[in-house]
Amino acid sequence: MCILGVAAPAASAVIRVEPDDFGTFTPLTNAVPGVTLSIDSRPELSIISYDMFGVPSTGTRLFGIIGLGGEQAEFYLNTEFRADFNKLADSVSIDFIGANPVFSTFGKLLAFNSNGNLLDSFFTDPLARGQIQSGVVTSTGFQIAYVVASITEGSQSGTDLDNLVANVASVPESSSTLGILSISTLGAGLALKRKLKQKLSEIF
Repeated sequence: MCILGVAAPAASAVIRVEPDDFGTFTPLTNAVPGVTLSIDSRPELSIISYDMFGVPSTGTRLFGIIGLGGEQAEFYLNTEFRADFNKLADSVSIDFIGANPVFSTFGKLLAFNSNGNLLDSFFTDPLARGQIQSGVVTSTGFQIAYVVASITEGSQSGTDLDNLVANVASVPESSSTLGILSISTLGAGLALKRKLKQKLSEIF
């Protein structure tokens, strides 16, 4: 008996981490299901919702950093924003905001797969203080395991960050699952009908 199978397309879900959804100084490490926020290679530091300095792209709060030395709003090469996703993503965006009144900010967003291989990169234009540019990285299919956002080499200013959005893989649509079950059930029913017909022909 041959049972037919149908590959169900993966559905997707949007994960958004918006600091304005949380009170000031709220730890954002695991504040939103499906994503873990951290400072890359700096376990003594963590990400919070912050509103004391910096220029948010939305609302009144942005991503901040907290540690034993206090808090800050700007992200540098030694304090890179990292987001790890529980399920692979095919697109991720974050807002870069110029943070210095004198020097331009040059931001970058890098996307990596589960093996740590670079999939895509985005580099901002020069951003004066308060100027905003959304960085977007994508992959063919759902391959992005994590992203890192910071400034580029040689940038004389840190960057403010706000409003992380990711499109991640979800469970298959229930209708697709039911379709697979229906096809399997149909195949089993046809086989049973053939056996019954053969048995009747032997009796009569």
